[in-house]
Amino acid sequence: MSIYDLLHWQDGAIELLKNSLFGSFVSVLLVILGWIFRFLYEQYSFHYKMRSEYYFKQKVQIKEKLAQTKTPLIYACEQLKYRLLNMTYPHPKAVYYIDEWAWKKNEAWYYYYKSFTYRFLVFVHYLNEAEKSVYSFDLKQADQVDENYLKQINVLRNFFCAPPSLAKESIFQDGYHGYIKPLFNRSELDHFSKLILNQDGSIMDFDTYCQMITDDYQKIKKLVDFFANANPLKNTYEYNILLAFQLFLIQFLNDYGIAFHKTSEIDFKRLIQTKYTDFTLKDQLLCFIRRNKIENQSYFIVRQLYSECEKNAPDCSK
Repeated sequence: MSIYDLLHWQDGAIELLKNSLFGSFVSVLLVILGWIFRFLYEQYSFHYKMRSEYYFKQKVQIKEKLAQTKTPLIYACEQLKYRLLNMTYPHPKAVYYIDEWAWKKNEAWYYYYKSFTYRFLVFVHYLNEAEKSVYSFDLKQADQVDENYLKQINVLRNFFCAPPSLAKESIFQDGYHGYIKPLFNRSELDHFSKLILNQDGSIMDFDTYCQMITDDYQKIKKLVDFFANANPLKNTYEYNILLAFQLFLIQFLNDYGIAFHKTSEIDFKRLIQTKYTDFTLKDQLLCFIRRNKIENQSYFIVRQLYSECEKNAPDCSK
């Protein structure tokens, strides 16, 4: 073998070795990359699966918890709705002040206030139960239906406590700041709603409740005074607050009740035309709707109550 042939063979061997090494390197690299890709894919798939299961489980559990309190809440709303409708038809012998001595003698007319406060407190109790039932869940995972339901519960829950645009204008100065005193604070309503509970947590019957508040009127005095001041003959502030509240109660039943809970558009329009001609809180109510971000849910109310709501709407941005 000549030197030329030897060199030629050596060059071929080196080239073959390079090709072999390159092929081996590519194979090893592909294996390593495959392992890395598989590891990342399995990790992503695992976490994606866990997230999906978590989101789904949260949605289902929120629905189940809300369903447990929805039926009794709707029933309580229905009972309170009829009492509010009766309120708009004043009786000529109605008593719009409370005589504690007559109250303790259990005179017949005071049955109206006892049953009114009882229905109201049952309603507040089930609102609290609905709200508390989902405290332990991630509410961001609630679907749109449940989110709107919770939003309306929150509006009803805070109606007598939170909205400054609907609160009675009783201003107290605190240094450089003032605040508007609401009709009730949340702790007061929570306290009142616990008055209707037995020791085992169940709701006491109406007769037991009547006996309790007849014997101790001071327990319920502030709430009774509020309803007693709701005088349709004088179109009082308290009466207008209950008129405003009635609209949201009807809307809630229309959205979440079944057929016989609902108020038809014709009946609702007739109610507005006959009982809301002297309603004094139109502007404040529109502000309340906007501040609570319930414009879509309140379209039924706005369409009937405001003929030109956008043109006449107050500036609620401040």
